[in-house]
Amino acid sequence: MKKIYLVEGVSGAGKTTVGEELHKLGYTVIDADEELASFTDPETGLPTDDHNYKNWLWNEEKFYHAVEQADDGIIFICGGAMNKPDFLHNFTKVFTLHLDDETLKHRLATRTNNDYGKKPEELAFQLKMNQIAEQHSKDTGTILVDATKPLQTVIDKILSEVN
Repeated sequence: MKKIYLVEGVSGAGKTTVGEELHKLGYTVIDADEELASFTDPETGLPTDDHNYKNWLWNEEKFYHAVEQADDGIIFICGGAMNKPDFLHNFTKVFTLHLDDETLKHRLATRTNNDYGKKPEELAFQLKMNQIAEQHSKDTGTILVDATKPLQTVIDKILSEVN
């Protein structure tokens, strides 16, 4: 039986890095930003050139296909989208990566794998989302993970909660 775990957090929290490390350890990892999400008009379901965060959506067909193709066992999906609540019933547990604002600013300014968060309005939005991440975790019952800790500590915390 498959157990599907979500690793979520604001841009720059470390979802991709955590996913890469879990993959190195032999786990099936789906990078949601690369494999499941795209800018989609929520009204029509069609691709859009409007790169507003509200249009960053997971594709249901891609989601279920990716999960179906994965081996039985443990699957980690790393990422987020505005329609994530529609998919939450699929997850065994959800991990929310959280970090302080200064670390977030530094990570977004220095990361090289994508440019999101470098524009002032994107940074402001991520900082706003970061401020509510801890309360979101409490309200929704996710497992809060301190993403400022060393990567191995973050991985150990996640794997200690995997059943």
